[in-house]
Amino acid sequence: MHAQRLSLDPGNRSALFRKLAACAHRAEHSTVLLGPGIDALSFGRLINEVESIAARLSDAGIRSNDIVAIANPSESEFLVTLLGVMRVASAAPLDPVLSEAELSSRLSRLGAAALITRSQAASTADAIKLTSGQTRRRVPDDVALILESSGTLGAPNLVPLTHANLNAMAAALEDSFDLSPDDRLLSILPLHHLLGVICALAQLLSGGSVAFMGAFDAQRFLIALGELRPTWYAASPTIHHAILRAAENSSDGIRSGSLRFARCGSAAIDPDVLASLERILGIPIVNGYGLTEAGPVAHTSAQHRKSGSVGRSIGPVIGIMDAAGTLMSAGRDGEVVLRGDSVTPGYLDDAANSAAFRDGWFHTGDLGHIDSDGDLFITGRIKETINRGGETISPLEIDAALTAHAAVQEAAAFAIPHPTLGDDIAAAILLRNGADVSEADLRRFLATRLSRAKMPSRFFFVDAIPRGATGKPKRKLLSEKYAAPPWPTAPRNETSDNLESFEESIAGIWEHVLKRSPARDDNFFAAGGDSLALTVLLTAIQTDLNLSSEIWQRTELFEQPTVANLARIAAECPSDDSARGPRFADPGCIVLQDAGDDPPFFFFPGAFLGADYLRHLAHVLGKNRPFIVLGQSTSNDAQGIPDFHDAVNHAVDCIRRLHPSGPYLLGGHCYGGVQAFETAIRLSRLGAPAPLVALFDTPTPGYPKPMKRWRAYLKHARGRLTHFRLAEIGDMTRDAAGHVKFLYSRRKPIVAVAETAAAAPTLPSPQPATVMRTYVPQPFSGAIVHFLAGDQAVTSRVLEDARLSWREFALGGFEVVRTTGSHRSLFEESNAGQMAGRLRDVLETATRRHSHVNPA
Repeated sequence: MHAQRLSLDPGNRSALFRKLAACAHRAEHSTVLLGPGIDALSFGRLINEVESIAARLSDAGIRSNDIVAIANPSESEFLVTLLGVMRVASAAPLDPVLSEAELSSRLSRLGAAALITRSQAASTADAIKLTSGQTRRRVPDDVALILESSGTLGAPNLVPLTHANLNAMAAALEDSFDLSPDDRLLSILPLHHLLGVICALAQLLSGGSVAFMGAFDAQRFLIALGELRPTWYAASPTIHHAILRAAENSSDGIRSGSLRFARCGSAAIDPDVLASLERILGIPIVNGYGLTEAGPVAHTSAQHRKSGSVGRSIGPVIGIMDAAGTLMSAGRDGEVVLRGDSVTPGYLDDAANSAAFRDGWFHTGDLGHIDSDGDLFITGRIKETINRGGETISPLEIDAALTAHAAVQEAAAFAIPHPTLGDDIAAAILLRNGADVSEADLRRFLATRLSRAKMPSRFFFVDAIPRGATGKPKRKLLSEKYAAPPWPTAPRNETSDNLESFEESIAGIWEHVLKRSPARDDNFFAAGGDSLALTVLLTAIQTDLNLSSEIWQRTELFEQPTVANLARIAAECPSDDSARGPRFADPGCIVLQDAGDDPPFFFFPGAFLGADYLRHLAHVLGKNRPFIVLGQSTSNDAQGIPDFHDAVNHAVDCIRRLHPSGPYLLGGHCYGGVQAFETAIRLSRLGAPAPLVALFDTPTPGYPKPMKRWRAYLKHARGRLTHFRLAEIGDMTRDAAGHVKFLYSRRKPIVAVAETAAAAPTLPSPQPATVMRTYVPQPFSGAIVHFLAGDQAVTSRVLEDARLSWREFALGGFEVVRTTGSHRSLFEESNAGQMAGRLRDVLETATRRHSHVNPA
């Protein structure tokens, strides 16, 4: 027989085993592993079993740089075997329910030297089987554990964790949970995943015990609380859901008097579920964040918990980086990066390392931010984000909004292809038992919680949401399953001739816009439409059916744009009784509010945005202020956007035709603000009274001044030079050279000014990105009022905030107004009211000033 007890001499492989041996010396006869049907093990017997397995492996020719795979359905044997393998080699725990083909594939990829399965004999060590016919992979001597992770590239990566990594992870849990020999873990997470392994190791190294209950069953779990008397457990959100349902339905009460806390990991958990479970069990649930590559990273605590936060670091250094690799300040979103003793030194497959390990940081692929208190907030995954028409959207936010509905048990948002938006949003919904909710109900519920950009176009009610072993939804699988757009046709149930006529007219307009004949219940967005296309559709419907602008205020029209719904709303919408048709009818002109005697407010929306997102502002400005949207495509090409010069020339013609006497009140958002400013310049050159320009979060093209950027690029390039990132430096210097070239081009305007509205400039046709970089503002005799999004700090130095640089060109005065919301949410219903109050005053002041200067 080989050595029966681990010694404390330096020959041991790691501090982890020295700690384990020390615990055995202090309490050799204390029970350490127990559970129903398990031969309870004391610390002394555990050490003997570990040494026996290690000796058998050594005798079989296994060396410290070999990999030994383990597939054992008995969790207690699994843990003992895992420790025995780690004593002499690298352990690769596998899911014991893998098929023979899957097991063979995993062994081949690992390059495992041996496989240990469940023993049919008395000793686990008798189940050692050497693999043959494959190349053995050699790993560094200090590797203790090899697990599989999706990594940051999507393909599975082999993650080696050293003895030092595991020791750091276990120590972090032991310290943050204040574990002691009096604690007992109820192990219900699989040991072929890191959280299950590291929780068990942390408990053993603190001198306490680990209890097993066999295959998880929620009812059996409630019984185990009373029989095994654990002080804590760790589980995924899915398991916590099951425990909550079992606890709510239990007639025997919950015997959890020994529990002092529980840990939730592997994926995000619904805050309502967490709160309900805490109430029923009477303990705090510690939410957290971790990865296979770094172990547990952050924890919440009962005393310090913020909504939406996964807590503060329990060991690793956490940073937030932008795409250029620069660490970001508190509150700013970016990629979560880590470094520290618990972080793996790198994947076994070198090809995956360049993307994940850079400049001493591990790039997690998770998106988030850290607030000023050091609390971490995870907002999504880089590879799972949905890019809907240029808007980057985290599916986690949509998941949370959906699960807040009382009828929804689980939800998973995911991307589906869209012909013009790139990605569109769909959501898989699992309802609670006995619950009944319609798609329309969910849309109404989400309308107060999500912006329209985040509203799913399609909902799929499912029996189960596919999830990985860690509990995270398989969004890629959902995307693949529902990628093909269905074209359902609902049975007719309306008999009104008027409604049928509206449906036929709307279907004809729809077909003209999207080049596809629709069914009654086709969703416009799912059928290939986008925001601009919807604007074209609604404008045509309003004009052809002679409807008032009230159609733009019907919120459900944007939530469920089907032929049937559009026809119903059109039938309910009052017609325009004017004999000459709509008051402000003009090609490319969209009227969101046409009533009232006040001078109209002409507005240019942001690039690639339709008019519909401005409907809330038009509504709250009041029924006496006409609101007209310009700069839209005058063709039926919904995928295009008007050329800058064409849009401005058309706007000048349109404004002078619809409102020839002034005053001219112009507004614009972002790119639209530049259009509004250039339109005001041209109106002034044609002899019109100086217009008022209201800008909305519009950066000044060319600012901050390029010379400052050139110096910053050079400084950044010098820093990068030490890391030999020549390709990146080349990109930066080319970009900087472009800024220097632009610096000299400012001596001469590159956007020509037409002397008459009909004179089109014979210049290239810059699109939004080019215009925002190269347009050169000229001095403007009128006033500018700039509404700034409140989520971005305002500085008095124009070189640091391009939005303030417009004051250099406003000869008639410049005013800054801060409002709520972000650059994209300024005009949402929750923000539009506050902004409209000040805008109304600005427009009325400009109107009075014009009346005083130009009396009738």
